[in-house]
Amino acid sequence: MQKTKIEWVRNPDGKQGIVFNPIIGCKNNCYYCYGKELNRRFKWIKDWTKPENCGEDYYTKSICQIYTIRPKTIFIGSMTDLFGKWIEKEVIEHYLIWTKENPQHTFLFLTKDPERYANFKFSRNCWLGATVNCQKDVWRIDTMRDIENHNKVFLSIEPLLGKINYSLRKINWVIVGIMTGKYAKQYIPQKEWVDKIIEQAGEYDVPVFVKDNLLKLYPQYGEYRDIPYLWEKKQ
Repeated sequence: MQKTKIEWVRNPDGKQGIVFNPIIGCKNNCYYCYGKELNRRFKWIKDWTKPENCGEDYYTKSICQIYTIRPKTIFIGSMTDLFGKWIEKEVIEHYLIWTKENPQHTFLFLTKDPERYANFKFSRNCWLGATVNCQKDVWRIDTMRDIENHNKVFLSIEPLLGKINYSLRKINWVIVGIMTGKYAKQYIPQKEWVDKIIEQAGEYDVPVFVKDNLLKLYPQYGEYRDIPYLWEKKQ
């Protein structure tokens, strides 16, 4: 468990939030995965496509931190897909216990298999996210829209790889960013793609967060830096 530079993971005081990675590695094996690139550099595990647990000592230390610290925002699984089909239900439920026992914190989840959310009960302090990169991924928007619980749902459109034309009805937040790393120059999003997302978000008053990497290309979107879970903490 450590502080993160992920811009949209922020504590109620506006400072850096926390990432917790009980598992390292991901079988999705996306070619653009920043976690996989970091693993090549730091060699945490031998094979990124064969996820590994971080060990019981790591869990124990993190549990102690989570029970004692002041209200924080915690992104669980930035270096894996915790709701990937290969993760056993019992493993996921183990971490959901923490969220229920720590209502003072906000917990963020992100997956490419959002249909699995329907198999679990989440406490109200959990925000459920799904990754959408282009038009072929919009089925995930339907899946998120159909989640029948009290949780807020969000989309991480990063990297933005194409125009997305789809209703954002019942979506509570949208994050937009671009390709970074060695593929960045090959996948530069068109301005009209960003305009379309913001237009569709505006139709249903969906808050939008435009990441720094996208603002470097199109600084005119600087007003779109909404983090709605922080609004709830201030109420």
